[in-house]
Amino acid sequence: DVNTGKHLENVGYNSRLIAQSLQLLPEYENQITDEFVETIESASKIHDIGNIVIPDKIFLKDSSLEAWEMEIIKKHTEEGAKILEEIYNERGNSKFLGMAIDIARYHHANWDGTGYPEKLAGTEIPLAARIVALINTFDVLLGKRCYKDAYSLEESIQIINEESGTVFDPNIVEVFNKVWRQMRLV
Repeated sequence: DVNTGKHLENVGYNSRLIAQSLQLLPEYENQITDEFVETIESASKIHDIGNIVIPDKIFLKDSSLEAWEMEIIKKHTEEGAKILEEIYNERGNSKFLGMAIDIARYHHANWDGTGYPEKLAGTEIPLAARIVALINTFDVLLGKRCYKDAYSLEESIQIINEESGTVFDPNIVEVFNKVWRQMRLV
């Protein structure tokens, strides 16, 4: 997929920007350390590592997915987490791998509990995954994919805001609205 490299760079940079911005808020000053900010930039870039187990005929399909195909796509979160857990178990305690596992597994978890894979909701979803969920979606909306045309910047921002409190953490959406002009866009 020719879009993947740029997408991963955007997700890394923009996740770092959101984390840095959240770090300035009192409610996050103990959660988001300088190490967290550094780590999320790298760990977020492998959020979709589980896609390597998805057959290309499904992953690169240029039309809407059938329900059964979508179920296969959804497996990329658990498969990605499993790949990273194997490395984590061999390497020992690694904050980078720990965060990467959380992001891979939960970057499609929704604030209201309707996402996947485990139906986590609210702050049950690891903070790094909540950040990447918004940033990943924003970048995908802006970019043309084999299955969709790109949305405009205005449409993409509107979608993020409409999904605040359902798909996305409202605090992260609030920060996003303040810093999106500094983000790397497609």
